[in-house]
Amino acid sequence: MTAPAAIFDSAAEAIFTAAADPGAGFFIPASGNPVACHVNIEQDVILEGDQGQVYRAGFVLEYLLSKTGREVVVGEAFTIGSTTWTVKQLIANDGRFARAIVK
Repeated sequence: MTAPAAIFDSAAEAIFTAAADPGAGFFIPASGNPVACHVNIEQDVILEGDQGQVYRAGFVLEYLLSKTGREVVVGEAFTIGSTTWTVKQLIANDGRFARAIVK
């Protein structure tokens, strides 16, 4: 990794960690130990079907790939406080951040 890329990665992680809402939690992989991470959860996100029709409002969880070490898979979970969010579908991955529909 080049020096500018490392600086950008570090800054992006610091900003995300400071701004994450609700914040600190754990990624619970299907196998292995829980991993501490910060997450951002958006509520009432309009989820669309293939033809653009709105089929429901839901929750989208954003996380740093550098903390989980990989994309999460359906059925894995995140816990924040006493709430567990189960991954239903991965919807975005830009190589730094990933977003998943959770329930």
